[in-house]
Amino acid sequence: MNDIEFIETLKQKRNACDYSQSRLAQELQISRQNLNEIENGKTKASKEMKHILLHYLDYCNCTQPFTLTIDYLRVRFPTTDALEIIKNVLAMKSEYFIHEDYGMFGYEEQYIYGAISVNASKDSSMGVLLELRGMGCRNLEYVLQARGIDWYYFLSSCIDYQGVFKRIDLAVNDMGGLLDIEILRERYYANKVWKRSRTHEAVDSGKLSGTHGDTAKTFYIGSKNSSIYFCLYEKEKEQKSKGIKTDIKNRFEIRLKSGKAEQTIEQLVFSRNPEQTISSLILTQIDFPVYILWDIFLDNVTTSLPFIMTPVAVNMDKTKRWLERQVMPSLLMIKEIEKQTGANYLEEIDRHTRLTEKQELKIKQMTTDIADMIEKDTAVPQGNDGIF
Repeated sequence: MNDIEFIETLKQKRNACDYSQSRLAQELQISRQNLNEIENGKTKASKEMKHILLHYLDYCNCTQPFTLTIDYLRVRFPTTDALEIIKNVLAMKSEYFIHEDYGMFGYEEQYIYGAISVNASKDSSMGVLLELRGMGCRNLEYVLQARGIDWYYFLSSCIDYQGVFKRIDLAVNDMGGLLDIEILRERYYANKVWKRSRTHEAVDSGKLSGTHGDTAKTFYIGSKNSSIYFCLYEKEKEQKSKGIKTDIKNRFEIRLKSGKAEQTIEQLVFSRNPEQTISSLILTQIDFPVYILWDIFLDNVTTSLPFIMTPVAVNMDKTKRWLERQVMPSLLMIKEIEKQTGANYLEEIDRHTRLTEKQELKIKQMTTDIADMIEKDTAVPQGNDGIF
């Protein structure tokens, strides 16, 4: 974006927010005269100032700038019976789970519902491992919504079943685009930061149109081998590169393992204060002083951070994207060959194709009412003596 385009965009965004120059200057702690000269082209704004002005106006146009979601969960239970966990923790009927004779993380088998994975082993020291990646969390939220409960209740029930939390990723969703990953990276490299860990990594990925500006920027702060580290990335760009639409502009993910995951989940469940939990995790690890957008971010995190669910039913979206990218071009080619040669390849293929048992079960997962897949009157055990 050149200077003329920047000035025009700035004016449009400011007017869309119904902001006067005085109000915008006051909230960003700059002089009105300086802002007026920038808009009139008399003063050239620095790269950082351009970013501050545009990102802040995007933020001002957002009704709920930040939310909190769980984007990964891994918890181990002291039993070798996966069906017990499916029934009593997930409160679901096991006949809707696909059984595989292999598991993740060295487990012997797993039961799968959508992206929810329950891994089991005959080795009692391994127990049963529940793993929820991003979509697994969304699929579970669909179940929780049907049960009329929230994450607080579910995590509490995991604790009651002596579950040990091995990892949790807490995602602060930036809906308005206030977080500026590029500028945060530059400030970090310029040592305009207080940090507990010196380890960091910058990644540019998801190129959209072949230009550097269209890459999705990611910034890791802290060691991936430690009990806590952060992953900041441009969520909208990352998803767009995969052909997926999202309302989330950026993400600040807090990735926690082992004892730190246990401690944080217990604090979250018992305090039910996500603002206090998240702000404490961030401020004990990182701070960007004298940077107004970071101050505004922290103010939001400490005062208004709704812990939300975004339920997603088991669906065909991933398969549909695969069909569009990998299969449909070949089908069009076959149809054109059939048209020109008179062959009947697709009819022959269709005649010999049968659904597998796994595919039949996937159909049941997607077409059965969620209420019919939930176990009724599942009791939550009380008074456990310890954790596994």
